[in-house]
Amino acid sequence: MSDLQASDRGTKIRVTVKEGSEAFDISSASIKKIIFQKKNKEILEVDADFLTDGKDGKLQYVTSGSDVSMSGDWKLQAYLELSGSPGGAWHTSIAEMSIAANLK
Repeated sequence: MSDLQASDRGTKIRVTVKEGSEAFDISSASIKKIIFQKKNKEILEVDADFLTDGKDGKLQYVTSGSDVSMSGDWKLQAYLELSGSPGGAWHTSIAEMSIAANLK
């Protein structure tokens, strides 16, 4: 994951859901979230969207500015609820990202 600056608006944070090394088809997901843990351990949970149609396993969230106001090392994890077969609710593995500070 590349760095982004604190308080950036419009930055796209993307997650690819995989099973092993292959992208996992999440097109049947009715609930799509990305859960962030800030450096102070506070949790931020946001709704995510498919980047395309979900068959490529890709989710994205676009920052609003106030949501990424704290610089430092963050963790993130996707959460999905899928219908059909296979149905169920899953969390991805935890990834890390860095939010860089600003001078002003």
